[in-house]
Amino acid sequence: MFRNQALPPIDEEQLCSDLPPGKRPAQLSHYTCVRRIRRQSISASTNAGTSRSQKEASVRLILIGCEYAGTTTLIGKIGKWVERAMGGRMGIHDHWKIPQVSHAPHTIEENEAFLALSPSLQESFQRYHMGYHLSPSFYGDAHHTMVGFHIDEAVYAPLYYGYGGPGEYADREMHARRTDGEIMEIAPDTVLVLLKASPDAIRQRMKADPHEYALVKEKDIELVLDMFAQQYERSFIRNKFELDSTGKTVEETLAEFVEQVQPYLLERDRLRILTRNLPQ
Repeated sequence: MFRNQALPPIDEEQLCSDLPPGKRPAQLSHYTCVRRIRRQSISASTNAGTSRSQKEASVRLILIGCEYAGTTTLIGKIGKWVERAMGGRMGIHDHWKIPQVSHAPHTIEENEAFLALSPSLQESFQRYHMGYHLSPSFYGDAHHTMVGFHIDEAVYAPLYYGYGGPGEYADREMHARRTDGEIMEIAPDTVLVLLKASPDAIRQRMKADPHEYALVKEKDIELVLDMFAQQYERSFIRNKFELDSTGKTVEETLAEFVEQVQPYLLERDRLRILTRNLPQ
């Protein structure tokens, strides 16, 4: 669906520049190998489905933002718009905040069991969880959309989960940039959208409709908003824009999304939107 904006190649040395000198060769070799394998798999998957991709639009979107900014509500509206305007089923992966880490609702016992795991085990699960969602099977679908994903981990893991801090094993800042690089390699048309809201709006929503397993503490609201803004700016994903849900209905925010996403639409997607919406 989205236009590739003349993207430069990813510099693998730059991605690993934060590693200690003695560790760079092995890390870089492994990273390069993984990317080559994924690139070959994606290429094979794309070639096999060329006839389908020429007929169907493909949305690749990552929507991020502080808890209570409205990402879950907005992505539901975006999904319905995409299905109505372009066709195809909108697959949405909005299951990255511990302990709610799968599509199906968890029982109280399952959530408590996951929370009882050590930070080390939770980190391992989330790392493989993210890697799985970069696999060719997902990018072969009509649409592949995620809420939070690796950016959620970069913000929440060192702040609330007890792992992934600067210089630690599986440093989530470094992991986020590597994941950016992989996304740019296998799906450079991906669009990153930051959904913002004012601190006061976050506080009001937090009090009006508290989440069962809320992460963000009221004292941390400004910090978390700043951390998401920093991750947005640092991301290697080139196609990006911001929205602000403060004082707006979800329908108004959706209308802004539809307007701002237009520069990233391919010509065939514009035609598909027009032809699907012709009067009968």
